[in-house]
Amino acid sequence: DMRHVGRLVRSAPGFAAAVVGTLAVGIGANTAIVSIVNAVLVHPVPYADADRLAHVVNRRTDPGLTTPTQMTSLDASQIDELRRGAETLSHVVAYGLTTLTLTGEGEPVRLDGAHLSPEAFDMFGIRPLVGRTLDARDAGNDAIVVLSESLWRRRLNSDPNVAGRIITLDGRPCLVAGVTPARFSFPDAGTQFWLALRGTSTATGLRAPRFPVIVRLRGGVS
Repeated sequence: DMRHVGRLVRSAPGFAAAVVGTLAVGIGANTAIVSIVNAVLVHPVPYADADRLAHVVNRRTDPGLTTPTQMTSLDASQIDELRRGAETLSHVVAYGLTTLTLTGEGEPVRLDGAHLSPEAFDMFGIRPLVGRTLDARDAGNDAIVVLSESLWRRRLNSDPNVAGRIITLDGRPCLVAGVTPARFSFPDAGTQFWLALRGTSTATGLRAPRFPVIVRLRGGVS
């Protein structure tokens, strides 16, 4: 049988290649679809009441909003308006990505992290592994940092007394508030630390950029 198949392939290599290519594309597409369905429907994000979380999309008619990033983010005044006026929401969390260099803990290393609204940890239902997470008292203070479990174990030797320790990020001392469990990786799997977001309130007088926003619906809201 194998010899027969081999002869057929040699006699029509173009047809054989087309068949193999079609099968490869079909199998690959099915694998991708199954992976997406598994991640989104079968295994949703590992946060408390994940079906109550939503991403805010900007639908305002504004000719200045021309890119996908602008359409999926809000400026400071819009975030303030959402927090004040949305009676259907229990939490409004803005966030932004950052990359900083950790020094003084072995060889310097670049780390991916995030600035976010302090209430994010409460919104996601995250309890600290060590110390505490960010909360309302840390609003606007980006010198307090929460570490990922992997960073804590890899670079700080799983120090049980890490809460209150000072680490240096981009040459600036930051006070460690605590450590999150490994399951928390917002906004992506490579995030190693979190700092409080600054500049999302017009009351600061700062000209803030645009931020993606995640919200949680209040109980009983459809």
